Amino acid sequence: MKKGIYIYPFIFGLLYLGLGFAYRFDKMAICYGLFLFVAVGVICGIVNAYRERENRNRLLALMNDPGNIALYPEPRDITEKMYTDALKTLARLNNDLTLKAGEFDREKLDYYTMWVHQIKTPIAAAKLIMENSEFEDKGKLKMELFEIEQYVEMVLTSVRLFNAENDYVFNNVNVVDVVKGAVRKYAYVFIVKKLKMDLKDFELTAVGDEKWLSFVIEQILSNALKYTKEGGVTIYKRGESTLVIEDTGIGIREEDIPRVTQKGFTGFNGRLDKKATGIGLYLCDTILKRMNHSLTIESTVGVGTRVCIDLGTEKPQKYMD
Repeated sequence: MKKGIYIYPFIFGLLYLGLGFAYRFDKMAICYGLFLFVAVGVICGIVNAYRERENRNRLLALMNDPGNIALYPEPRDITEKMYTDALKTLARLNNDLTLKAGEFDREKLDYYTMWVHQIKTPIAAAKLIMENSEFEDKGKLKMELFEIEQYVEMVLTSVRLFNAENDYVFNNVNVVDVVKGAVRKYAYVFIVKKLKMDLKDFELTAVGDEKWLSFVIEQILSNALKYTKEGGVTIYKRGESTLVIEDTGIGIREEDIPRVTQKGFTGFNGRLDKKATGIGLYLCDTILKRMNHSLTIESTVGVGTRVCIDLGTEKPQKYMD
């Protein structure tokens, strides 16, 4: 708020009062003049306060939408006009950069989507050749091809995740069916590694997107198989709404547990497994948060790991990273 709106009428009023006493003006004339100064000051103050309130409201709206040029307050002098013009120029440049970044992201998504679909063709061909050929270590080659497929799917999921504003379809999902689908997908790995799969009998329904929830469960199951050499995996329900995937693998060190869902963090186990990317659990945690669910990990080195997915929240939140 400009102080001159109040200071100038006050100063002029004092000057008028001093001149009135110096030249012996009529007291009524002095009072009338002072009344006019006060009235003008009050009116100017009210008008200025109204304009300032309007400007503050526009600036508050502008803070939430800085690229909206229509929200900029009208300048009241040449200096304000210069600042406003400079800000509008920056806003236009920012809008242009945002549009270009969006186009680049779309092109990148299109490229990776095309790449994933194209690379699936030679993988399928390699599988067919392998099945119709006789040679040693066919099982090992099949496992390697399976891992390649998982990495390809992870690439596509990672790209889609941050371009998925319209890719979530929320419904009541039968979690048991999703779990059974994931177990069937990894059945061959269980057989090759001679691991036990113990799927307890339970019922569990959650609000979420079936496709994304399926990715989460498959990724956690994949991690369990990767780090389990003997024993097996047990899947069961805890409480009313928590899905638990428990393995008898190498476990996670206590100091690593709070960071395993951070992007790129591989921890001590990642240094043992040179192929670890540090992206799987990060994707799982991000996807679950977008569906307003949560993931916690309990683990003991040399004993195993227990991944708990809380699916209890009924209404997914509107997300934006």
